Amino acid sequence: MLWLTWGRHRRSRELSASLGAELREIELRAPWIVRALVLSVASVARILRARPRTLVVQNPSIILATVACVLRPLLRYRLIVDRHSNFFEETLAAPSLKFRVFHALSRYTVRGADVTIVSNKVLKELLESWGGRGFVLPDRLPDLSQAKPRRLEEAHAVVFVCSHSFDEPLAEVLQAAALLGPECRVYVTGDSGLSDRQLVRDAPSNVTFTGFLSEEAYQSLLVSTDAVLALTTQPNTLLCCAYEAVALGKPLVLSNQEVLTSYFHQGVVIAEHTPRALAAAITQALAEGPALRVEVAALARELKDDWEVRFRELRRLMGMD
Repeated sequence: MLWLTWGRHRRSRELSASLGAELREIELRAPWIVRALVLSVASVARILRARPRTLVVQNPSIILATVACVLRPLLRYRLIVDRHSNFFEETLAAPSLKFRVFHALSRYTVRGADVTIVSNKVLKELLESWGGRGFVLPDRLPDLSQAKPRRLEEAHAVVFVCSHSFDEPLAEVLQAAALLGPECRVYVTGDSGLSDRQLVRDAPSNVTFTGFLSEEAYQSLLVSTDAVLALTTQPNTLLCCAYEAVALGKPLVLSNQEVLTSYFHQGVVIAEHTPRALAAAITQALAEGPALRVEVAALARELKDDWEVRFRELRRLMGMD
């Protein structure tokens, strides 16, 4: 079994190891067209050398999934696509050429794979309406053994795990921080250079932009804070930072998205994306911290058991048991 991905992702590393697959993480920093061409050639070469009976690819990239589907009839491998939440349902009727091509490839790869793994049943139903075969396997709770608590200066601290993407309510979080005042520090992870410069410059004094952190520094920040903000405007996304918070026993402030709140249903405070609602949710999470941590511990046990059951079902589906 060969597992290919165009990047480094905890989910791919952990799931490939659990399946006993050979993992190949192929990376290149370059303009997207150069990256797509070079990595496509490298992927084809790797597949031809390995001649796997089962090939697993991660989507994104949609290009990698397309390459795997094109080669499948020739090399006759079983193809599993581990797909994240990059369905972009809100653009299904968009007139732009970019989205028309994306959705054409999306449908092609869904139909061309033997199984497409997704994180929730809403996405499974969507891809099966296109003629594919779906399987629901959320992320496994990660092993965050590098997390070492450190002392923070403020009385309270929360962390907004942010990639500075279009679906993250950064402006609202910064306004909420201003309402919280100096007693609570709000850490914002990720490369703030990807966000509006004026927005970052005008952030209140109790906000710290961490920049890109090493894995050890990132884990240590999460374990040292009082709560984790897992926020997105995308409706069918299970955020990695929510799994990480549960693994560390941290209360969560969650977006009011059904997929998120139905899966992470204990130890959380749900918030709308307005400054006042976010500030109130953070205040509640801080006030109810001990009780929420008890709930998070119970949720962690539940999610671990659920993942093991689903993983055994996946192994049977792949003919491994």
